[in-house]
Amino acid sequence: LLSSFMAASSSSSSIGASLPGGVHLPWLGYGTGTAWFKRGPAREEVNEDLAASIQKAIEVGYVHLDTAESYGTETEVGMALSKVSIPRSSLFICTKVNRSIKDPIKSLEASLSRMNTPYVDLFLIHSPFFSQDKDGISLEDAWRAMEETQKRGWARNIGVSNFRVSDLEAIRTIATIPPCVNQIELHPYLQNDEIVTYCKQHNIVVSAYGPLSSIIRFKDGPVDEVVSRLASRYGKTPGQILLQWSMQRGHVPITTSSKEDRMKEMLDVINHPFTMQEEDLQEIEKQGAKETHRQFWTKEFST
Repeated sequence: LLSSFMAASSSSSSIGASLPGGVHLPWLGYGTGTAWFKRGPAREEVNEDLAASIQKAIEVGYVHLDTAESYGTETEVGMALSKVSIPRSSLFICTKVNRSIKDPIKSLEASLSRMNTPYVDLFLIHSPFFSQDKDGISLEDAWRAMEETQKRGWARNIGVSNFRVSDLEAIRTIATIPPCVNQIELHPYLQNDEIVTYCKQHNIVVSAYGPLSSIIRFKDGPVDEVVSRLASRYGKTPGQILLQWSMQRGHVPITTSSKEDRMKEMLDVINHPFTMQEEDLQEIEKQGAKETHRQFWTKEFST
């Protein structure tokens, strides 16, 4: 994984972790969830600031855009796409189904309409926390519908998000097209060793959301000191150190900012690649293992 990361980042920011069919999941994704997430009446409103930020992200060099039906931000992705000169084929767009999980095919059709694009590069089931009894569809039937979206050409690749080993095993028993990505919350305080190991064994790329959480949401913990020390040693920012840790472990981090200088700072780990020593990666993991923090889906993962 380290060698594939170094080979990728030395060539182009449009190259990343390998997916089936010779395509790649670009190493760093620009996220439109978290701070951009729409709630209540705001879901019906267009966020011009978000559209402008996505456009700016593309213009400064991001090619991997991450959105979701539940974020309420697909319209803004479409607005940004209509304003940039970069061809659609040069971008990698991921969206997810959650609220409309009973009919993933119809959900993706609506997502494509909102983004005004004929396909997405990656379509994910946003979470495994649904059932036939509660939501009118089983995990297995939802996956069969996901496979149909790929067969129709609406999704170039299909995968999952927030899936545990048991969830992936349920899909594997019936899949004709296996999931190629599992996007999970992953940072030094939530290293998810079991699911990460499983994914590597089954050629499932791990995409990491919340990669900077240890120094933003859970700051003043044991990770802060080692990250600060490594930032000084390598001449990088703490955020760049954490993104590099994630990528050298083979994960594809998703992060976001509305500030152009922060966008460029994060993208700099791709444009000016560096390599951390193995003992430095292990030290981050050692300090992170001292505490466990989860920011998202806490209720669902606690049951």
